[in-house]
Amino acid sequence: MNVLAQGEILISYHQFTVYQQGMKRPHFDWPESALEKGFAADLSAAAFAAETSSKALIEVRVSPSGKEPECTIVIPFHVKGTGVEVSSVMSEKMTCELSSGDYMLCMNAISLGKHESTDEQKLKYELTFIPK
Repeated sequence: MNVLAQGEILISYHQFTVYQQGMKRPHFDWPESALEKGFAADLSAAAFAAETSSKALIEVRVSPSGKEPECTIVIPFHVKGTGVEVSSVMSEKMTCELSSGDYMLCMNAISLGKHESTDEQKLKYELTFIPK
């Protein structure tokens, strides 16, 4: 699996969003059904529920077709241009280059233990794009 981008962002309002590079960060309503599933999405953007509102490590990867990792959430995703961006309401965006096309987007939340100073969970969110 190729890691395209990795960085830390501040998760706010218990959510982060993946969307088209260069696009304004979309806003999603969270009806009860979306809260139960843990995401709200359309084909070109997705908002994922986060376990905490704190700093988290985000890793964006691409997987060879047919090599699907175990996933918490899997959704169809279409990349229109040259890549995607990841951000939360009060964070800087993280940009990564990705070929246009249709993908399955796999999101996993992984605990990295606790922050020593705050006793909060440290989390890593893996976003894996699998070409269709």
